[in-house]
Amino acid sequence: MINYSPGLFLHFFLAFVVTVGPAIAFFVIASVNSLSFKSAFSASLIIFGIVFLASYFTFEKNEVVVSEDRVKVQAARFYHEEVSISEIESVEVFSYSDFRKSNFVPDLRTNGIAFGSFLAGRFKLKNNSSALVLITSRKIPISVLKTGDGFIITSGEINLKSK
Repeated sequence: MINYSPGLFLHFFLAFVVTVGPAIAFFVIASVNSLSFKSAFSASLIIFGIVFLASYFTFEKNEVVVSEDRVKVQAARFYHEEVSISEIESVEVFSYSDFRKSNFVPDLRTNGIAFGSFLAGRFKLKNNSSALVLITSRKIPISVLKTGDGFIITSGEINLKSK
């Protein structure tokens, strides 16, 4: 089993971005004296905490499990696919830079999450195929598994020959 974590930076950044708008509104209201600065700060901190925790528990469940007869990909809790190894027609492994030059690059998000180098969910590819994508880093190889229904693209090198 390979676990992928997008890292705490993603959670802090999302929480910060979502909190900035309400925090500005709270502090503008506080400057008009209908709300204290302490209340504005507390409300902003609560929003930050809620968004951070929601982000953490949503994006942290990323794994690829290769068993003797199946490959299971779980991306950000909401997107998953499990295929029999016999259904996998081919496996190609790319460096991230070579992957970006290939026809397997996610082109259009149809149902998923795309945030920097973190992509999870269903995407339409440059070659007009559909794929379940779980890319969590630009620093590790990308595996492309071709099945009868489309593609599964994931971070990490998947080697089915040893299975």
